[in-house]
Amino acid sequence: MEHIIKSREENIKFIMAGPAQAPKLRKIIESYAKKYPDEFTYLGAVYGAEKESFFKKINLMVLPSTLADETEPLIMYEAYSFGAEFMGTARGCIPSCISDDNNILTLDVQKDGENILALCQVFLRDREKYIANTMSHGALLAEKSSQQLKELIKELTVASP
Repeated sequence: MEHIIKSREENIKFIMAGPAQAPKLRKIIESYAKKYPDEFTYLGAVYGAEKESFFKKINLMVLPSTLADETEPLIMYEAYSFGAEFMGTARGCIPSCISDDNNILTLDVQKDGENILALCQVFLRDREKYIANTMSHGALLAEKSSQQLKELIKELTVASP
């Protein structure tokens, strides 16, 4: 994040949501909010209308998950449904759902920062096309999931006595 802030790219702001229960992490987040008040906002945990408002404000959702059992995060689908691109680590189903291989986070701060900045620049060049593409990708994922569910139900129905 600091790499991107220091690039001084216009119109790039960070809005972070989600609980930060670990004291060390919370301290780091609060220090960024204090150091970069115009570029970084921390909302904490968001639910309901506040969560919907969060997704309406963002253009890119970044999930640098290190969970060994990360499967298929709902926030990925939520981001796409609101027209926000998604970047995440290669955990669980995430790689097969991401719209572009460049959106897979490596957890290399420099490389990921450069990819985030490049994606933000794409958005700034053609916002409407960007949103349409991400929403279209989200619709394809939803259709694929729906089809897989139908196939599973069919298999279970045929397999049962």
